[in-house]
Amino acid sequence: MPLNKLRKDTIESLARNPGRYSDGGGLFLQVAKRGQASWVYQFCLRGKVRWMSIGPLSVLNIDKARKLHQELRAQVWSGVDPIEARGGRWGSHKVGSPEQRRETKSNYPTFEKAAEDHLKAKGPRLNDKGETVGDWGVAQDRDHRARLKKFAYPAIGNIPCDQLTRTDFVKLLTPIWAGINGNNTGVKVRSLCERILNSVEGIEQPCVASWKVLESQLIATSAEVKQHAYLSPADSRVIYQKLAADPRQQAKMVRMIMLTAVRREEVLTMRWQDIDYETGVWTVPAEFTKKTKAGQFPNYVPITSEMRAVLGEHKGSGNVWVNGARSPQSLLNLITDYELKGSMTNHGNRSTLSDFITENLGRGLGRGEDKLIDVCLSHRKKGVDIHYGVNSPYFKQRREVLQALADYYTAPDAEVIPLKTA
Repeated sequence: MPLNKLRKDTIESLARNPGRYSDGGGLFLQVAKRGQASWVYQFCLRGKVRWMSIGPLSVLNIDKARKLHQELRAQVWSGVDPIEARGGRWGSHKVGSPEQRRETKSNYPTFEKAAEDHLKAKGPRLNDKGETVGDWGVAQDRDHRARLKKFAYPAIGNIPCDQLTRTDFVKLLTPIWAGINGNNTGVKVRSLCERILNSVEGIEQPCVASWKVLESQLIATSAEVKQHAYLSPADSRVIYQKLAADPRQQAKMVRMIMLTAVRREEVLTMRWQDIDYETGVWTVPAEFTKKTKAGQFPNYVPITSEMRAVLGEHKGSGNVWVNGARSPQSLLNLITDYELKGSMTNHGNRSTLSDFITENLGRGLGRGEDKLIDVCLSHRKKGVDIHYGVNSPYFKQRREVLQALADYYTAPDAEVIPLKTA
C-alpha cells in the first residue's frame, strides 16, 4: 500500500474543503464541515475495522502525523489495538488512573485549557464597535465558569482531552445527577462538557461527554434521583408563620414563593409594572418564565390579600426587591439560617402545593385535580394554553386554591379550609 500520498504544499488548501483525504497506509486528513481538520487512522484488527483520532492539524503537521502513524501501524502489526492501548473513547476497558493520565504526553490540550479557550471564544466580549457579543450573556458565562470550577476541573481538568473516557464522565456526573437539584445541574454540566470537547480539533465523534455515549448510565441514575426537597403543608405552615415575623426582604421573597408556588426566578425578577392590585393579577412576562418545548409564555398569577400584605404599597414601576436581595444565594442563605437546608428548597414549594391540593380532594375540590395542579404550577403543554388565561375557569380555581393556601398558612389553628369548585 503506497504511503505519503499527500503533497505538503496542498495540505493548507485541502484543510479548507470538507472531506477525507488519504495519505496511504490508513492515514487520512479529515476535514469536518465546520472547518476543523485532523489526522485519523483506519486499521483492521481481528477482523474489525476501526477509526482512531491521531490529533488536530493545528498541532500536528504532516511530518509529525506520519511519524505517529508509523508507530500506530507497528502496534497493529504486533496485534495490539492502539485505541485500547491509548485509553479508548468508550472507557469500557482498563485505563490509567487520572493521576497517570495527567502525566501522559499528548498533542491535545487538557480539559481545563480547552474549556478556558472555549469560554473565551464563545463567551461575552466586546467587538470593534464596543458592543457586547457572544453566544451567551454575562450571567450565563458566570454560571458556566462556576460549574466548571466546582465540578469538572477538580475531577478532569488536568487530563488531556484525548485521554478522557466515558468512565471519567460517568464518575463526574453520577454524584451530581443523584443529588438534590442534581438532575438539572447534571444536564447543564454534561452539555457544557460536550460543547467543550467538540470545540477541540480531532476529537472523535460522538465525544465521551455526549448524551449518546452516557445515556444508559445517566438514565439509570435519574431513576434514583431525589426530587427537590420539600415540606408537608403542615410543616410549611409552621415555617411560614416564622418567616412572617422576619423583616428581611429575603424572608418576604420566600413567603411569595410559598404563597404562589411559582419558580424562584419569577419572584427574583418581580417588577411593580407587572402587578395589578385592582384586577388582582401578577403577570410574569414570558422572558422571565421557563422555556419549554411548548414555547415560552406569560404566567398569570392571582394575587391574594396575603400576597398584597407581603408586597406592601404599590410603587408604580421598577424592581420589587432591592439588588442585594435579588440573588439565588440570598434565598439559600435564608433557608440555611432557618436550619432547613436539605429539608426545604424554593422549588420544592411547588410540590407542597401539589400535596395541599391532593390532601383536600375530599373537601370540596372534586375531580380533575391533575389538570388543576398543572394550571396552578403553570405546567405548559402543547394544545392546552386555553387553561392559563385570566378568563378561563381554571384561573378562577387557581385563585381559590392560592387563597385557601394563604388562609391555611396564616390561620391561628391548623384546620384546612375547604376548596371550592369552579
